[in-house]
Amino acid sequence: MREHDLTHAGDFPHNTSGGQLSCGQAGAAGGFLGMTETLRQLTGQAGERGVAGARTGLVGGFGMVTYDRCLCTGAVILETSE
Repeated sequence: MREHDLTHAGDFPHNTSGGQLSCGQAGAAGGFLGMTETLRQLTGQAGERGVAGARTGLVGGFGMVTYDRCLCTGAVILETSE
């Protein structure tokens, strides 16, 4: 990882929307922010932070936070057909 540039303009873009900084923190209220950003990247709708030629995206998240039990995690890899 140290050898890669993780910015939206780098060779290994990560967290291109900035994540949930100042949004979505209360009880994991971020919902579909990761999915929305990935779809924007893959469909060329991410504006200035768009990753040129993006064809594959990874979305990860967690939910059902009850601060006692029921924590769930999940991930999906999305890819364009062309």
